[in-house]
Amino acid sequence: MSFEQRSRTFLDELHRSGSRRLLGGCGSVHSGEQQPLNFAGNDYRAMSGNPAVLAASRSSRMVGACASRLLAGNCQEHEQVENAAADLMGFETGLLYGAGYLANIGLLAGVVERSDVIIADKQIHASLVDGAMLSRARLRRFHHNDTTHAAQLLERERRANPERTIWLVTESVFSMDGDLAPLEALATLAERYVAHLIVDEAHALGVFGRYGCGRVSELGLGRRTFAATVTLSKSAGAYGGLVLTSPLVREVLINRSRSLIFNTALPPGVAAAGAAALDLFRQDDSERVALLRRAKWFRQALRARGFSLVQSESHIVPVIIGSSPATVELANRLALRGILCAAIRPPTVARGTERLRFSLTVAHSEADLEQVVLVLHEEARALGIIDASSKP
Repeated sequence: MSFEQRSRTFLDELHRSGSRRLLGGCGSVHSGEQQPLNFAGNDYRAMSGNPAVLAASRSSRMVGACASRLLAGNCQEHEQVENAAADLMGFETGLLYGAGYLANIGLLAGVVERSDVIIADKQIHASLVDGAMLSRARLRRFHHNDTTHAAQLLERERRANPERTIWLVTESVFSMDGDLAPLEALATLAERYVAHLIVDEAHALGVFGRYGCGRVSELGLGRRTFAATVTLSKSAGAYGGLVLTSPLVREVLINRSRSLIFNTALPPGVAAAGAAALDLFRQDDSERVALLRRAKWFRQALRARGFSLVQSESHIVPVIIGSSPATVELANRLALRGILCAAIRPPTVARGTERLRFSLTVAHSEADLEQVVLVLHEEARALGIIDASSKP
């Protein structure tokens, strides 16, 4: 079969199953004369349009760095955001990459050896999976947030080879279910079985912990965590990714991490924007606290109306629909009524768990959330997704 035939077959099957994807709009997309309520993005702290962040992005005399950081691309803006992130999150130092995806790939492929074993939560981000594959180490997956299963895998690996290096990998806030990893229990397991704990804090930065320091710092686990990764493209409203770790690990990554060594450095103005956002986090914590309070109300209101939200405990609220066509249809109906949300389908999530994902931000008011609850309930009842007799 030719590539063209194979590709057409692939795309036709996606279309029939309701899983074919299109590029989405940005936050400035308008529906008619009114700007819709956007719950499809990750600008949790509304920093992408903040005047101070915009000013910082324009502060550089160069559009691009024009070289990798190991050649002529390193600049003070890169080091500024590294220091700001490390200080906020309670780590000794940080290392800036071109994106969060590159940070996760670069960390795992840079520190993990082929003879090692990686034990990771089944729902870790694709970038962590890809980093594990690039490391060529053996990858074992434990059931999502199941510390008993994680302990069993750790026990098996440690008994098989007492000298083997083991890596325990998780996210702190999971991007699809919006639930929280049992970080304290995982840190204890890592110590018991002499494993290195790595935590992706992409969706926790700016939202959890004092001043948005993340869950590792919030729980006092910094010294028990080998490294944490974050992205500046969510709460910070900018771009780039960081590994937060020790000076020793930073030095190793500078010399071994291919996604750092062979990638052009982040544009200086983008790095400056990220640093400005992190600085703003430390000036006012009230918006973050209010966001979590409104997210809790939103989850309770949806559950009271019969929606399944799995185990969401955060500002990421998945509404489980269970079929790709129904998920797309409901998302389209909401869009016509001025509400944008992400229709998440396989392969991002397992078949039968298709969902609408609502990403709440500080820009969403209580009135906005009340409107979403009412409209979502009306449209879901009209489509027969929930019982027509359920509470309005």
